[in-house]
Amino acid sequence: MLCHRLPGSEDLIRPEKAPLQDAQRAMRIIHANAARWGIDTSRIGVGGTSAGGHVASSLGTYLEDVSAIGDELDSYSFHPDFMILISAVISFKEGIAHKGSRDRLIGTAPPGTLVEFYSNENRVTKATPPTLLVHGNDDKTVSSLNSVAFYQALKRWTSLRPCIYSPMVVMDIR
Repeated sequence: MLCHRLPGSEDLIRPEKAPLQDAQRAMRIIHANAARWGIDTSRIGVGGTSAGGHVASSLGTYLEDVSAIGDELDSYSFHPDFMILISAVISFKEGIAHKGSRDRLIGTAPPGTLVEFYSNENRVTKATPPTLLVHGNDDKTVSSLNSVAFYQALKRWTSLRPCIYSPMVVMDIR
């Protein structure tokens, strides 16, 4: 479990980057200690629910290193090998976004460029790891359109293997 800094912390220079910086750093710490902890470095994943799903999906889709600080950990990978996203906040676009999550991360009146940048369905590439998406269509807090948008992006960029889609669950099983 990662306890990351929240964007509202007053000491942050770029508050919107803090959760991803902490997640990347945590993955590097796990990779650096994998042998000692008995962890297979090819099987390190990330999971998240709700706003934590945005942090997890950011970790899996952002190729940019935002956590390097010039120490020995910088040489370790921060990329997960898989993602498990449950009722995840993915998009900050109107009609899909969880307003509270968007407002806290990028502000109450963010420019369109920031909305697009932090809408993680826009960041899916061939490098995006295998992903399990679970989301209820009756979720009244985080719209299931978040998971649908991410699924559609995965479908465009990756060769999805067995997939189950029902009114209640979307899964990409590789």
